[in-house]
Amino acid sequence: MMKKKIFIFAALLTILFCCKKKDNIKPEEPVSIVGADQLAATSKPSSLSFPVSSTVELKLFSDAAWCKPTKVGDSVKLAVDENKALDKRTAKIVVSASVGLYAKIVYVVQDGGPPYLTIDQKEAQYDEMGRTDSVKVNSNLDWAPSSNADWCAATKENGKLVVKVRQSFQLTKRQAIVTIKKDPYTLVQTFTVNQDAASFGVDKDGFSFPVAGGSDQTRVVATGAWTATSNAAWCKAVQSGTNVIITADPNTGRPRTAEISISSGAKVAKIIVTQAGYTGLELDQQALVALYNSAGGAAWTTTWNLNTTVSSAWKGITIATVNGESRVTGLNLGTNNLVGTLPDKLGQLTELKNLVLNNNLLTGGLPASIANLTNLTEISLQVNPGFFNGPVPTSISQLKQLAVLNLNTTGLTGAFPTWISNLSNLNTLVFSNNKLDGEMPAQVTDLKLLRTFQSHSNNLSGSLPVGFGTVANLGSFEVKNNRFTGAIPADLKSHLKWSTFNLANICPQQTGYGFTNCN
Repeated sequence: MMKKKIFIFAALLTILFCCKKKDNIKPEEPVSIVGADQLAATSKPSSLSFPVSSTVELKLFSDAAWCKPTKVGDSVKLAVDENKALDKRTAKIVVSASVGLYAKIVYVVQDGGPPYLTIDQKEAQYDEMGRTDSVKVNSNLDWAPSSNADWCAATKENGKLVVKVRQSFQLTKRQAIVTIKKDPYTLVQTFTVNQDAASFGVDKDGFSFPVAGGSDQTRVVATGAWTATSNAAWCKAVQSGTNVIITADPNTGRPRTAEISISSGAKVAKIIVTQAGYTGLELDQQALVALYNSAGGAAWTTTWNLNTTVSSAWKGITIATVNGESRVTGLNLGTNNLVGTLPDKLGQLTELKNLVLNNNLLTGGLPASIANLTNLTEISLQVNPGFFNGPVPTSISQLKQLAVLNLNTTGLTGAFPTWISNLSNLNTLVFSNNKLDGEMPAQVTDLKLLRTFQSHSNNLSGSLPVGFGTVANLGSFEVKNNRFTGAIPADLKSHLKWSTFNLANICPQQTGYGFTNCN
């Protein structure tokens, strides 16, 4: 029995030893590739191969359609298509066993092709009506088209050149050249556009005039009656036989453009008229020179040198860059002995933000052109005693950016303006020491940004309007020496800053008038 057990134990040891020995034997790889794992290909069509050995059936895979693998004997053949693009490209070839997860990878790197640019058509003929065509462009460049004529538009759409030719009203044939290229490459293609002469139109479809204006003319060809109209009052078009005479008035402003339409039935020819003008700073200087001349500039305390270009060296002038050009943005000539009037040309200072002319002897009021100065944030004219001699001008109501309006001691008369609520950005409103009369309108309490309100020493009457209590930032409130009666509104007396208001600037009124609760 013992012998039998020993025999069985020996047999088990033999089996274990044999199994251990087999575990130390490295299994043979089912796929073997000889050579590099990366192949190079030129941009041209080509065939590549690499040797492969396998003990099992193989599967081939390419991640790029331009590189197709096939098994031929002991090799994998690669059919490589032409690369027409400029850039290199890479394909991954996977050689794997048909069973299991074993695989080998080979990369194919193909050079980019040389740049090329060709078009299928070099020129085209168009009748007077024009049309839109597309031309095939063959290229591996990101090309762009350009045209040398505004009547011939060239664009790139879905890889094609699209040429849009407008109807011609020119009485002679015309030609445009479309250029196709991609910088910095030297490859260039051109497409020539030839268009027939128009049976209706004008000899010349564009005119340019100097600042001084002038006249010119062009011939009109039409099979029937025709008319000429201009879209601008400064540019006139008059029919004279078979010609149209174009006249431009002198220009006192910016460069400008007008369009003249020559119409015959359903046909319309356009003539574009341009006229030179002045820069913004030139217009500003014209306005300042006019002010100098109308307000006694030669006798000012500090004068300007009108022989120089306006600059910040001029007394009271602020210059800033606005939309890429130098403009006058500030005019401060307080206490400078200005005697006279403000000129209408003041309205040319269209970028002016601050107009400060305090303590002078100006008369005549604000010119109507002040309404053009829509960028104004401050008007301060205090102590020009005879300046207005009339009501607050309604032109100020157009200046919606105003934050400061100081008309103290300027000869104002008439009613307190109800349109004052239009100036919703006001933080300072001063009408003191004038002859305003009537009731103070409730609209003034709509000015919720007010910090300073001074309207003392006028002839305002009636009760103070309710609503000042909602003007949260009001810090200065002066209405003394008027003809107010009745009670001060409860909302005003409840204002958070009521205790800081100086009642001496509120309570005293003209003889016979006064508040019933001023304490």
